[in-house]
Amino acid sequence: MTARPWARVFLFLSSYSPLFLIFGILNGWDSWISAIFYAIAAVSVVALYAYWLTLDATPYSFKVKSVSSRDSDVMAYIVSYLVPFLTVSFTDVAGAVSFVVFIVVIGIIYVSSNMVYINPILNLRGYHLFEVESEGDDEKVSALISKHRYVSPGSTIQVVSLGDFAILEKAER
Repeated sequence: MTARPWARVFLFLSSYSPLFLIFGILNGWDSWISAIFYAIAAVSVVALYAYWLTLDATPYSFKVKSVSSRDSDVMAYIVSYLVPFLTVSFTDVAGAVSFVVFIVVIGIIYVSSNMVYINPILNLRGYHLFEVESEGDDEKVSALISKHRYVSPGSTIQVVSLGDFAILEKAER
């Protein structure tokens, strides 16, 4: 199962919603440019939660062979949040166009390299990211999104597929 393209776009946009919020604040509270940034931030986060809530898949058992935390990947991702402090001006065409090009390039890389599950909004909601390998014949490596801080090798967890080798832990342990 592959995450639908629109879901991947909302996962990307929601991951940058804090950046859009920062740009909105830096452009003043009452400008139309700020309103666009606030709208993108709000719509993308609401769309992410709608996707999460409507995710209807049957959980299956996943036997964990090995596990490693990937929460630090989110911190590396946050480095791109430094962009607003480089004084990008949205009032001049060159600044606005360069920002749009930057976001489009980052978006293409983010979606095509399957980074859509590295998302600070998910971290703020208490989710953690792990790389897990399944036990058994296929020994598949997946990105696991879980509310738990620790997943032990040898445990069996209930997950649903998010597509593209990503799974979400559904059942409480």
